[in-house]
Amino acid sequence: MRLADAHIHLTDKAFEGRLESVLEGARGVGIQRFLSCATEPADWSALRQLAEKVRSEEHTSELQSPNTTSY
Repeated sequence: MRLADAHIHLTDKAFEGRLESVLEGARGVGIQRFLSCATEPADWSALRQLAEKVRSEEHTSELQSPNTTSY
């Protein structure tokens, strides 16, 4: 089964230093897509950078932010 997390805050400080392990754990239970929400404009740049990093590493997941340009 392919699942998506439709509301996650990947730029939250709670994920600092462990974001990759959190995403790997989610993928391990079938979550393949993530819709990351910004809580303030300062998050936009960080989300864009994260999406570009994920793409460059050719993960099967996609990170998307509704608060920035559509990817």
